[in-house]
Amino acid sequence: MKKRAYLIYNPHSGRGKYKSTLRAVLQQLKPHFEVELIVSNSREFARDIAAKVTAKEDKPLVVVAGGDGTINDVVNGADLRNMVLGIIPVGSVNVIAYDLKIPSRIEHACSILANNSSVRTLDVSKANNTRFIFGAGVGFDAAVVKNVELKHKLLLGKTVYAWQSMRLMKSFKPFEASVTCDGNEVYSGLVFDLIIGKSNYYAGRFKLFDDASYTNGRLNGAIFTHSTIPQYIKGCAAFFMQMKDRRRIYFSGSNIEVKTDSAVPYHVDGDAGSASPVSFHINSQKLYVVAPQY
Repeated sequence: MKKRAYLIYNPHSGRGKYKSTLRAVLQQLKPHFEVELIVSNSREFARDIAAKVTAKEDKPLVVVAGGDGTINDVVNGADLRNMVLGIIPVGSVNVIAYDLKIPSRIEHACSILANNSSVRTLDVSKANNTRFIFGAGVGFDAAVVKNVELKHKLLLGKTVYAWQSMRLMKSFKPFEASVTCDGNEVYSGLVFDLIIGKSNYYAGRFKLFDDASYTNGRLNGAIFTHSTIPQYIKGCAAFFMQMKDRRRIYFSGSNIEVKTDSAVPYHVDGDAGSASPVSFHINSQKLYVVAPQY
């Protein structure tokens, strides 16, 4: 008897190649699983479905065919103690799949599920009450995420973030912030951007952290303390060239508090969240995901 797989598919993932992508996914999964297809047209729907599925069945396999945003929605809706997650990375942005070495080709990603690959246990973090997996941010990058419209994301893919960054660069203002980590003050002053990561990479395949991990029970942080746009542009250039920058402060811990002089947006896993103040911490629940061991 075939194992049941709940396939949550985001029709807006990638660049909207809905029919062909879904056909390819089903073609690869159906020989191995009894597939229950669920097409999710909203973040709320994905969360609700994940909650219902994990409430009615023991350790269901929930397969997300989408990007990091859809994974985040499922993670925020599900009872994580009672779910095994599968990932088919067909979204615009697929940081989690890349870090877990899940192939981008549909047939190869599906073969990991079909061949009963190992189940890895990952940390789950929280920004206030919202769970996230690979990272979060406060400030400029969160403002960029907040201003990205779905229609532009479908048209431009990942390049929409570079386009939106250039649009916001002239108008964004640094903000006063106080950052504490595990009860100790890390920084107080002007901030342009603050990045929280479980992934070592940021803005694509550029390395920001050396020792971030999905399994170490800690969060890594980087504060961009640039106070002017020219400083920040120079700091970004240094980052993309993988050079050191004295205005970039690093720290790590399990509980990070960010307080600001005004409400500043934050994001979780590349999707818009709420606004500061915000507390980042490791959640007690873990995420069980089918992925290659390495």
